[in-house]
Amino acid sequence: MAERSSRLKGLRLSNEETNRLTRESLETALLQLLQEQDIRDISIEALVQRAGVSRMAYYRNFGSKEAILDNCITRVCDKIAAVMGPYLRRDDWPGARREIFRVLYEYKDFCRVLIAAHESERLQNFFNAFAAECAYDDSDRERYRMYFWAGAAYNLMYIWLREGMPISPDTLADSCNAASLPRAET
Repeated sequence: MAERSSRLKGLRLSNEETNRLTRESLETALLQLLQEQDIRDISIEALVQRAGVSRMAYYRNFGSKEAILDNCITRVCDKIAAVMGPYLRRDDWPGARREIFRVLYEYKDFCRVLIAAHESERLQNFFNAFAAECAYDDSDRERYRMYFWAGAAYNLMYIWLREGMPISPDTLADSCNAASLPRAET
């Protein structure tokens, strides 16, 4: 009985690993295809062929091409939220801004694909949702203040990536942090 239970556990782990590899293959294939064409023009057939998986494997793991893309974005955004969290808990906004640009640098190829594929609005939506979560209170004034900073961070990221990241993430964060401080009166 214990041997059967052990075999079933091994089979379950093997299935989980197969599903993980299938999902990764589909994500990689979609990102490659997005470099060649719009998401609306990518057929499921082309996607599964590039990924080396069956249509059934695609449908077992994802409901749509957009779901694959959202899964990739969620992974990047979860990383951003995780690295910013400790800084935000101690109200260290300069440190949080530095970390967001470091993560975006780490995922620069992915972000560039989003921009080239005209899908970067999905990342902007994360910035807005995350900003709303970071608001100090529920007032309209605070929400819009946070949306202002989310838009600024998104715009900086967009231009920085589009221009080929001519400055380091830390230099970009320093510029952003300097812009958020009151200027000395002259």
